[in-house]
Amino acid sequence: MKLILFLVIIGVKSLITKLAALGLIFFIFLMKDRSLCFAPGRWIGFILSLSKKQIKTYAVFLYTVSALLSTVFIWYALSLTGFRYTSAIAVLVFFSGFAARGFQFYNLWNRYILDEWNKYHPSEGSST
Repeated sequence: MKLILFLVIIGVKSLITKLAALGLIFFIFLMKDRSLCFAPGRWIGFILSLSKKQIKTYAVFLYTVSALLSTVFIWYALSLTGFRYTSAIAVLVFFSGFAARGFQFYNLWNRYILDEWNKYHPSEGSST
């Protein structure tokens, strides 16, 4: 029973991470230019105006903050349900998720993001 409960908590943590990242994206758009939230056609202009370094910075910032928020949730949920070593489990889940997402972002960066960015910025080359 504890294993099933743990898996449910991990699943909810994943959803919280994604929802927090989406919320942060909308918050950034709101802070950059209020009309971006109400004119989705302008989002692509904002995204394409970013440099490669800014894209990486935004991606790392968004994932780190959303993962930290969901880690607080997992720590709280595990402590409420009577698990032992909740802090150690929460930290382990955070770093394992961070490593997995980092590897996924690295692959996505090399296979898709750089190609798309280079389509719109051909004069700046393909260096990372």
